[in-house]
Amino acid sequence: MNKILIDTTNKHMYFLLLNDWKIVESKTFKHLKFKSDSLVNELSFFLNKNNLSLRNIDELYVTNGPGSFMGIRASLMFAKTFKISTNKKVFVASSFIFPSNGFEDGDFYINASGNTSYITQIKNGNSIEVLGSQNIESNYDYLLIEKNPKFFLSLFEEIEFFNEIEPNYIKNPRIGNN
Repeated sequence: MNKILIDTTNKHMYFLLLNDWKIVESKTFKHLKFKSDSLVNELSFFLNKNNLSLRNIDELYVTNGPGSFMGIRASLMFAKTFKISTNKKVFVASSFIFPSNGFEDGDFYINASGNTSYITQIKNGNSIEVLGSQNIESNYDYLLIEKNPKFFLSLFEEIEFFNEIEPNYIKNPRIGNN
């Protein structure tokens, strides 16, 4: 069974491809300016490289924010389209799920674009408070996910219907002249 995790909420875009819980490949796309423009093409190339297509993906895992506004929109639109067109399983989790289940106690930063980062405080493995935003580089470590992907992906919730896939914004998005 092929599973893919897509995270576009942070400064980097990340793919993790699993087959029966074994890592086939992972890739981090560093400092992409426009994740929304790159997601579909890079994912297609990533799957083709592994002799797969979207038809071969049985489960899709995406983070729904908080983080990069356009990154969230791109991955969630992709997840909705995948769910509608394939009716396969889609799982969603907050991007804070990763640090709260793998980091030591302390502050954790997620890139929020616009020269800011969301900060959450981790205590005893739980995200206890979102402290606001500052311009601090993210301290996301995808290697923690790769050490135990079954555990991390078990924290995601299955979405039964495509309209249940919702973004997790901390601040209101500014669209147009708003």
